[in-house]
Amino acid sequence: MNSDRMKSTIAGLALLAMFVGIFLLISREADSASVAEGKFRVTVDDVTSGGDYFVRRLKFRVNRASGIRLRLGDAGESWMSLRDRPTREDGIVEANVVLMCDMGHALEGDQRWVTWLQQITCAQGMAGGPSRYPVPSDTKMENLVTLNITEGEYNVGHPLTLGQFQNEPIVVTVER
Repeated sequence: MNSDRMKSTIAGLALLAMFVGIFLLISREADSASVAEGKFRVTVDDVTSGGDYFVRRLKFRVNRASGIRLRLGDAGESWMSLRDRPTREDGIVEANVVLMCDMGHALEGDQRWVTWLQQITCAQGMAGGPSRYPVPSDTKMENLVTLNITEGEYNVGHPLTLGQFQNEPIVVTVER
């Protein structure tokens, strides 16, 4: 290999290594972004959706909290302790809230059924589960569920309204 070609190859490899290094550094910083004490961070993942169904996963990063409470109006509540859960090196606990809605037609008649799932998951644990509700056959998803989840950082101890299901508020609270 001649010396000019070798210099060009080394320069190209060095440039590639620099881009890979910057990418890894940025990725690690984004993944390990710290959460201030007394705060929690929410990110939203639209897992899948269609005309009669959707699945949303809310990823929570929490710094020093006792638990997560998920409430659907007066219809139901789930709670999960965050104490004694595995944490990352920086003490952050990661948990997920999964919201799922699926509307199906009954085999007979004009009625439709809605399956609603609200679930909290964390390393070594899960709380919540599905419920089933009858709805009129002409029910549209947009009239049944509204979600207005905004990604960001919030205060521990303050309820966060995620939206509504059948005109009942969906509220999550990360508790102190």
